[in-house]
Amino acid sequence: MRLTGRLDGLEQLQRALTRITEPSELEASLKAGAEDIRTAARAGLGDGRLPDSRTGALAASLTVEMADDGMSARIGTGLDYGWHLEFGSLGGAPTPWLEPALDEARPGILARLKRWLAGSGRR
Repeated sequence: MRLTGRLDGLEQLQRALTRITEPSELEASLKAGAEDIRTAARAGLGDGRLPDSRTGALAASLTVEMADDGMSARIGTGLDYGWHLEFGSLGGAPTPWLEPALDEARPGILARLKRWLAGSGRR
């Protein structure tokens, strides 16, 4: 006995999946989210609460770097004391500045990604 079948719509499915995973649009959403985190971190470093940036050097040093594939971003600083503030050191307790920025930016980032996902299904 031989069973045969036919699958219609495979080309349409492939086109739809390509549109959903359009990397440039997702990359733009991820980069905007990373910029939101950097903006929140800069604001948090200058709000008068610990850790407050006395010179502004830490806030000014914050960078956003997208991964080569565009699917992740790194927000950080080249200044050693940024790490020590965030996680603590032998000389002091942690006074996080980046994690609170992520917490502040998270709702907007999730909303942006939900809009991207909802829009990708309509194309």
